Amino acid sequence: AEYITAFSVNVKEGMNFAAEYIGDELSEKDYYTWRITAPYDGIRADTDLLNAQLANYTSIKYKQCVAYNCEDLSEYGLEDPLATVKIDYYTVTGASDESETEDAAAAQATPVPMENREYSTFELAIGNGYTDDEGDSYVYVNPKGSVNVYTLSLDTVNLMINFAPIQLADACIYAELVDSLSG
Repeated sequence: AEYITAFSVNVKEGMNFAAEYIGDELSEKDYYTWRITAPYDGIRADTDLLNAQLANYTSIKYKQCVAYNCEDLSEYGLEDPLATVKIDYYTVTGASDESETEDAAAAQATPVPMENREYSTFELAIGNGYTDDEGDSYVYVNPKGSVNVYTLSLDTVNLMINFAPIQLADACIYAELVDSLSG
């Protein structure tokens, strides 16, 4: 989660949310390291609450692949998805064996140099849902650039896309934005 630099959630008939990491621009003493850019403009996010939300995206596990080399995504509701989740992140390149064995606390306290970051984007289309023979609910998903269709648990998808943006916002009062906030 500490390598995520931005994420957005767009629900076809619902909420759109976007946030970006601004910690690299701030002093190490600043607590508010994320900025919400949609549906609000420039509101700082509560770092602890936003990190809790990010945990919902960092452990995505597909239940199964239901269509390999799929030619018709509309059968699964993925041609015009109900929602999309986009995550911008980086991986660390050029790390030595010594840095890989450092403890996690020390690694988080020292930012990864820009030259050791390789940026990528993961985008997931969320389609129709279904219930299996045991009564468990799942949703069809398709990662952008893939021709495969997978399933995710409905509970996982709900955690990813069903939240109120105001719940992640810093609780401070923003006088200039009071007309655009709700909740």
